[in-house]
Amino acid sequence: MFKTGYYEELGYNLFYKFEDFKKKYDSLATVSQISLLIGLISNFRFKNGRKIEKVLEIGVYNGVTSLYMLKTGCMISEKYKQYGIDIDISDFCGNAVFKEADENELKSFVLHKGKTALNISEIISKDEKLDLIFIDGGHSHPHPLIDLVSIIPYIHEETIVCLHDVICYMRPNAWGESFIYEVWSDLKYQNVDKMGNLESLGIIKIPENKEILYKNLLNVAKLPFRAAPWKFDDKYLGLNKKDLELLNENMLKHYDSDFVTDFMEYLNDNFKKYEDEYILRIHETRFYDYLFKQIKVLHKEVNFLRNKINKLDNDKNILKFLQNNKNKRILLWGASLYLEDLLKNNDFSDFNILGIIDSNTKNKKQLESYTIYSPDKIKEINADLIISTVYNSNEIVYDQIKEFLKYNQIDIELAPKCLRLTRR
Repeated sequence: MFKTGYYEELGYNLFYKFEDFKKKYDSLATVSQISLLIGLISNFRFKNGRKIEKVLEIGVYNGVTSLYMLKTGCMISEKYKQYGIDIDISDFCGNAVFKEADENELKSFVLHKGKTALNISEIISKDEKLDLIFIDGGHSHPHPLIDLVSIIPYIHEETIVCLHDVICYMRPNAWGESFIYEVWSDLKYQNVDKMGNLESLGIIKIPENKEILYKNLLNVAKLPFRAAPWKFDDKYLGLNKKDLELLNENMLKHYDSDFVTDFMEYLNDNFKKYEDEYILRIHETRFYDYLFKQIKVLHKEVNFLRNKINKLDNDKNILKFLQNNKNKRILLWGASLYLEDLLKNNDFSDFNILGIIDSNTKNKKQLESYTIYSPDKIKEINADLIISTVYNSNEIVYDQIKEFLKYNQIDIELAPKCLRLTRR
């Protein structure tokens, strides 16, 4: 569908130019997911050369992703319009947009609180066609499916439909988008991070062939309902007979009646089965949730132990290297917490350490018994060897040291790459 990582990379260039709203408001979306969305909005062109100008987001949460999309869209087109739908009616919903968007950007943003995709006809006119849709509302089946069939009448043949949390087991039974993505038989794309690892934002192409489309939708509708991880209501479903009746009414306006009959038959049958079994389904989800949380705890413990082992290995490597270079005059680069711990727990008195280099010397002049110098003092220090002593961001810092020495024509040996402090 797209060249792997292409729009993500274009989006990164924009993402890092904005203020870090993701960190400021604690967004649930990853950097690569936001970058894919804004990469598409800023660079994707339809066959006729037109830009993405009409966007719908279902499930706004605190509005961080909405904010990045809105700012990007307003930058690329004066005609940009972004709709948001969220069942939440509190001030938390869309908070980031209303605090950070400027007056002109807010004119392009319409948020409908206390609504779902079932209310789409109240939000978008029947002749309006959306360019990009981001489905990120209720994640338990069948909520994403209902969102999808509700918005399909408002797309054109090239509309980009994005699904959050596909093939991603972040929460038990929050897999509705995954069900759609897995079943989908037409073109689809799963986003990647900078390292090429698959992430959980998926894009599907809506088939122009009606039979293929209907088959895809029916295959998802057949799947049994499951209790959500969140308490929508006493039955943990967040769906009732009136919702299904409204869905049926809406679909009959846009879909073939035979298809609607088959589709609703599957949903109504699954609804009845769920009503009969909801106690079992709730406890099933609670058990999955218990396992999910225990796995998260174990991951943290394993990562903590792995980190300790890595640091011990790095300590040994540095001490061995120092022992082999006992006669050289040495500078340590990076007054890091790692180095502070290394100096406290090891005896460096046998080695000819001249001091520590660090760009931040305002608040810290000394570490243990060693003076901290700024990089511009290196030429005044008669050193033979520099060792990088930064643990986090070590790859970046090592390259910066190398570039600094080359640019300033400083002929001091830099400890080999095998000594760079790396996590495993």
